[in-house]
Amino acid sequence: MSKDFDKGIFTKTPGWSIPPIKQALMHLFMDGRIMIVGRKGFQKIYGLPENFLPAEVNTDLPSRNEYLEHIVRRDIGSHGLIANKSIGHLLKMSMKEKQAILDKLIFRLSAVQKAQNSKYIILNVPDDKVAAVSAVLPGMKSPTIVPLATPGWSALHSVLSEEQFWEVIDDLRTNGAEGILVVPIEKMIV
Repeated sequence: MSKDFDKGIFTKTPGWSIPPIKQALMHLFMDGRIMIVGRKGFQKIYGLPENFLPAEVNTDLPSRNEYLEHIVRRDIGSHGLIANKSIGHLLKMSMKEKQAILDKLIFRLSAVQKAQNSKYIILNVPDDKVAAVSAVLPGMKSPTIVPLATPGWSALHSVLSEEQFWEVIDDLRTNGAEGILVVPIEKMIV
């Protein structure tokens, strides 16, 4: 505990200033060289990480980009947005570097957003109806057609919005589609 240190060797700080021993402990804590392992009243109990963390815990320092991504995700998760100032004071980097990392995260977020309303559809169709069903299925480009083990049948794979699916389901069934499987998509990169 910080009170365990001999404060007599440090000069007293005036007013509301943080005493040097507490500054040193805060610096060691922020560097990850010590950790808070408990409390006794208002006093924090400090210890060495290697004495308290299980061996399987990854204690490697993150790369600069990993750290910045963490900050961005944390801010977006808690505030729903991020300000350039949130990043700037934590990492000294050029605007170009910040923008590159933000662009990468925006790309990832947009892939998740695009996928939210999209569905992956797989259906079985007689081979003589593949062209008719393909014409009905809107998709990213065109459906993927995979021959089935049963002769005369193929599986069509496509991506469409939930609205589109309900608009074309009757046409798909009329054209012989069966075994229709609709699956949500987690991410979609177009």
